[in-house]
Amino acid sequence: FNLSRSNVLEILDGKSVFVNAILNQNPSYICKANDVISVRHYGKMKISSILGNSRSGRICVELSKRV
Repeated sequence: FNLSRSNVLEILDGKSVFVNAILNQNPSYICKANDVISVRHYGKMKISSILGNSRSGRICVELSKRV
C-alpha cells in the first residue's frame, strides 16, 4: 500500500485493517498464504504465496491485487 511503518501503526490503531474480513489490530500478526488484507480507503490485496525468508529474517511474499 506504499505506507510508512508509523502510518501503518496509526491505521492499525484506527481499526481500519481487516484480515480475511476480521478486524486485526495486532502489528505482529504473521500472514499466511491466501490471506486477504483489506485496509479502509486503500484497497485489498491477497497474499498469493509465502516465498521464504531473506538473510535479514524478513518474510518474502507474493501479492496479487484485488479490485
